[in-house]
Amino acid sequence: MNNFLDFIRKDIEAKKVLIADTPTKTKTNKKKFNATIDKINDKYEEYLASTRNYLLAKARSFEVNEVKTNVDRLKEKIEQLEHVRFLLNPHNTYVEKMGFDVEASHHEVAPGQHEVDFKYEDALHACDNIQTFKLVVKTVARKHGLHATFMPKPLAQVNGSGMHINMSLFDKNGNVFYDENGDQKLSQKAYYFLGGLLKHARSFTAITNPTVNSYKRLVPGFEAPVYVAWSGRNRSPLIRVPMAREQGTRFELRSVDPSANPYMAIAAILEAGLDGLRNKIEPAASVDRNIYAMDEEERRENGIKDLPSTLHNALKELKNDEVIQGALGEHLFNNFVEAKTLEWDSYRQDVSQWERDQYLELY
Repeated sequence: MNNFLDFIRKDIEAKKVLIADTPTKTKTNKKKFNATIDKINDKYEEYLASTRNYLLAKARSFEVNEVKTNVDRLKEKIEQLEHVRFLLNPHNTYVEKMGFDVEASHHEVAPGQHEVDFKYEDALHACDNIQTFKLVVKTVARKHGLHATFMPKPLAQVNGSGMHINMSLFDKNGNVFYDENGDQKLSQKAYYFLGGLLKHARSFTAITNPTVNSYKRLVPGFEAPVYVAWSGRNRSPLIRVPMAREQGTRFELRSVDPSANPYMAIAAILEAGLDGLRNKIEPAASVDRNIYAMDEEERRENGIKDLPSTLHNALKELKNDEVIQGALGEHLFNNFVEAKTLEWDSYRQDVSQWERDQYLELY
């Protein structure tokens, strides 16, 4: 029995040294990476403590074969943690080897959730990068016996996974959104573009959040936007204006999730903004307080509308917006609506376990 425990202990210590010695790319990444190492080390200790007690109990009953089996299981868990460490290591990211410029990569709030930010591109190449990135992540995860999902809300009661879209508009003179003398250093064209995004937000949501599951993410309490508003000073609205200015002036649309087809989503978003420019649509005033803390009457007084709460409601909004329909074209629009209507019909005919738990014995 002691030999088994000694083997486990030595194996864990060796892997901890391996992790600690792994170089990081920058000082910023090093701090985040060290925090990840600490979490992984904690997991090692948890597995060691719980498994040690179990092994001792089994050893006392002379169930040697079962003890050996559990040692093997522990080694498998350690190997899985090693694979996670490998995937987190900036020097081992396959996307960087393919030419991606990864600006940031870190663990997010939910279990097993990670954020990866790569450098801006023109609209078409940004879409290409999104699709390539998703394929690479899934392929590498599968290679290590894991499954990577881009499902918007895989787990209840924890944060879902979004795909925030940052956008700027450039001409031959540079960033059109920047104006040194403008309010918040934003140009009038930036405000018109913003006005278009806000006007069409409820309509393009069916495209940027195209699954039944998408709307399980767009609920209060889990850092996802729920209300159509904008701000440069807080993160609760749909659209945020990051602090960067000059060439970095941009809008961040926070509702989009990774189940979206990026080509359709970015086409719809761009058309919404351009419609604002063409028709000089002025945005509502910025909301520089926590919208989640407002009651319904306060939101109404501030002209704040809700995003659609279901795929069904989002499709109804899309059907009433000719601008967003035009961004897709007649053929793509009709087929998209048909496919998503079938998805919604299938969902609403299903009886979930939640419904059985709530109503089976009550009625």
